[in-house]
Amino acid sequence: MRSWQTTIGTSPPAWMRYAVSVGSVVLAVIISLVLYPYIEPNPFALFITAVAISSWYGGLRPGLLAILLSLVTINYFFIAPLFTFSTAVSDVIRLTIFLIVALLISSLSEARRISETRYAVTLASLGDAVITTDTAARVVFMNAVAEALTGWTLIEARGKMINEIVQLVHMDTRQKVENPVDQVLRDGRVVELANHTILIARDGTERALDDSGAPIRNEAGKLLGVVLVFRDVTARVQAEVERERLLQEAQAAVRMREQFLSIAAHELRTPLTSLLGNAQLMQRRAARDGNMAERERRVINVIVNQARRLDNMIVALLDVSRLETGQLSIKCEHIDIGQLVQRIVDEIQPTLDQRLLELISPDTPLLIDGDALRLEQVFQNLIQNAIKYSDPLAPVVIRTSEQATTICIHIEDQGIGIDPNELPHLFQRFYRSDTSTVQQTAGLGIGLFVVQEIVKLHGGSVRVESTLGVGSTFSVCLPRLP
Repeated sequence: MRSWQTTIGTSPPAWMRYAVSVGSVVLAVIISLVLYPYIEPNPFALFITAVAISSWYGGLRPGLLAILLSLVTINYFFIAPLFTFSTAVSDVIRLTIFLIVALLISSLSEARRISETRYAVTLASLGDAVITTDTAARVVFMNAVAEALTGWTLIEARGKMINEIVQLVHMDTRQKVENPVDQVLRDGRVVELANHTILIARDGTERALDDSGAPIRNEAGKLLGVVLVFRDVTARVQAEVERERLLQEAQAAVRMREQFLSIAAHELRTPLTSLLGNAQLMQRRAARDGNMAERERRVINVIVNQARRLDNMIVALLDVSRLETGQLSIKCEHIDIGQLVQRIVDEIQPTLDQRLLELISPDTPLLIDGDALRLEQVFQNLIQNAIKYSDPLAPVVIRTSEQATTICIHIEDQGIGIDPNELPHLFQRFYRSDTSTVQQTAGLGIGLFVVQEIVKLHGGSVRVESTLGVGSTFSVCLPRLP
């Protein structure tokens, strides 16, 4: 840990590294001269130490300089005859062995230094803040991001307790939060901070954090310290708060809109009901007495038809409002869906001039559990749409089919069809097709939305198949009773 602490700091200047190399050799010479009587048989020990110090502190080149100075010094001062350079074979062998050992030490030190330097550079270049501590929770290293977030430099923070450098509180309660380093040292496992944690920097600046701590272990599994990694998520937290505020405002606006639609629809239905009732009374009276001019009867029929159309629109708006507020409910009972569709066809057919509704259904009961009134609304909508958008002379076919667990009703028309690009959006609220013929047809674009939601409430599904210029088939599938 001590060597790592040194190498990951600022690298010393070149002159200092070479000065340490020369100084360590000079110191080895002085000590060896003082202790010469005791180390005369083996004068190499102190110089090996000098090479190791030079390589550890300065790197490969200062280490090589220390090796060269040591070889010259040992040969001149400590190998007999003294103050000359010995060329004896035995002395050359001894110096060669020293050279090999010294080069090995220098190479190993350089390899360790390169590895630690790469590790330090990697930590320093991370976008996240990184702080490492020893087993006593004292700061060993911190990268530039950690310096910027905490307000402490590595030189100032090294050796200080982590809780002094990294002060954490809860965003809402302002209570102190246990540092992940302490938790890792206590439990020996990776720890992540809870949400809403705030870092109080040296200058009092507060930042929201997302961080974690992990143990540093050697190959034997021994705990050497802790690495703390964290990032500033203040912008993200602020964005989440702003998004939550906008969401609440949007929800409030939706509630207000739905409330307005509901109130407006109810208020509109009161005079509309009176208008429609009186118009229908006049219509029946004209049909009974037979003394009203044809033009006036047509006017009354127009008033009745338009009033009904407006009433249907208001009912649809009310249904949309109830659906979005979760107030649209169904009252289920056992019903024969075949008989229900038959009754709807029988009611619609007399209102048509030349169009024909063709029902294909078995005589056997087709039992489901559903709300007859709401399902009548579904099939009224689909059949009227088929009539509205199909060829006036072509029949609209209503066909039922049975599967093991479902009963399906298919409404087929031979009309204008639907563009394939519009099919995914067809059941969206207020969606209107771009087809020119459809755009000329009045409507709010909410009928199919209501149809789909009612079918979903019954646990069923609705789908559509269509080809432009050929026609469309809407299929409603509902769970059948066992």
